[in-house]
Amino acid sequence: MSTGYTFEQEQHILSEIDAMLGVFDSTVPFKEERGNPVDDVLYACAAITGGIHLYNAYRKFGVNSIARLNEAKPGYYKKFVFERNIREGVAMGEYLRKIRRYRYVIVPGKVYASGWLQHHYLLFWKEVLRTKADRIAVKRGWHYSNGQAIEFVFGLQHGLPVLDESGKNLLDPRREIKEFERAINNLGKIGADTASLINSFAEIQIFLRHPVVTKIAAGR
Repeated sequence: MSTGYTFEQEQHILSEIDAMLGVFDSTVPFKEERGNPVDDVLYACAAITGGIHLYNAYRKFGVNSIARLNEAKPGYYKKFVFERNIREGVAMGEYLRKIRRYRYVIVPGKVYASGWLQHHYLLFWKEVLRTKADRIAVKRGWHYSNGQAIEFVFGLQHGLPVLDESGKNLLDPRREIKEFERAINNLGKIGADTASLINSFAEIQIFLRHPVVTKIAAGR
């Protein structure tokens, strides 16, 4: 995958990722340090750059990419997709804190690092999931979000219970995959890029046929 960054720039961002993980290490205990279920750490997984709001915008303006959306309706993506996603993700996290079911609730939308691309954020959050999270709660419409789908798959593959946005109900991947297929077909019909979603879909299919869970190693 070409990012436009030089090797040195990528290494600099990797050093930033490591520093950010160090901040998490000082605030959220590692899994092996927590024996009490009260200490559960919940990861609040919500769309940031895409998701259902982006799909609805594509349909509304007859486009199939962010670039074309920005040409057709300048400013719409930032206000009604990106910023709306951030607001809703933060609101989800605040709700999950209020119900006091979990001691720690991690909200990815609150973290911003200049120059990071999606694969940098995914690298960072996968490590947080691996070392910190006990459960994942996914916001509705995750089937339309590349990032949410990747994290949904990560949860399945690593034995993390995946819950709905209320943080109470366990999601059944056999049921979810049907909605996921509909979402991919809907995006495909308008010519949107579905490569990442199709890859996540395939990984769920493989998991359902061969449900092998990778045991998460303690610490970092």
